[in-house]
Amino acid sequence: MFKRILFITLYFSVFSCSFQDEKDFNVLAAGFVKEYAELFPDETPLSIGNIQLSHMNIPTPKTVDSVRFFYHKFTSEFDAFKTIDVNDLESQSALSKTLKDISKIQNILKNIKIYLSEYQINPVIYNVQYGFQRILNASFDTPQNRLQILFTKLENVPAYYEAAKGQLKQATVKQADETIEKQMQTYHFFDVTLPNFIKIHSIMTPQYEKRLDDAKYAIKDYVAYVESLRLK
Repeated sequence: MFKRILFITLYFSVFSCSFQDEKDFNVLAAGFVKEYAELFPDETPLSIGNIQLSHMNIPTPKTVDSVRFFYHKFTSEFDAFKTIDVNDLESQSALSKTLKDISKIQNILKNIKIYLSEYQINPVIYNVQYGFQRILNASFDTPQNRLQILFTKLENVPAYYEAAKGQLKQATVKQADETIEKQMQTYHFFDVTLPNFIKIHSIMTPQYEKRLDDAKYAIKDYVAYVESLRLK
């Protein structure tokens, strides 16, 4: 994923308010969370039964268009949100919580804006390690079930880096150097960290090993592409 966007589970309070076009904040925010989770599976909560965890945001032109649409849609809708004045303490407390939720959402939208401004010119933003690492390190499910999630997720890694190469048009020397350094850390994750975890908690099957090899090849190919951008 690009610069890490922390997924924030939004807790909504019911309070007296008014919206442009009479939109209810809870409905609007729930729609934001749902669509955000579909676009950025790596940012969804670590929980049993969350099928999104095995998915990835593969940066194809169609996906980027969806991200752009999401950004403009919710930037516009939350900018239009207005609250009325409240006097009783209960409503004031609910309003305070809601304003904090709005601040969190605006921060997410700010990070998405950065992504949309950099997805063709900054190779650093493409890196799959975060999504894998957080699942591996969390204890939300058994090691065996987490390994199954990661096995499914691994199938997407080659397509992810292939799509990233298709998006990138340029890179500075500094960006290229940083990308190579970080991708080598990601390579180490698939070459050493994840295999060691498998050996401790399960069995390294030929199928798992094949997907690990495909992921490592995709990383090396991406690094080579970034190197070629630096030479232009």
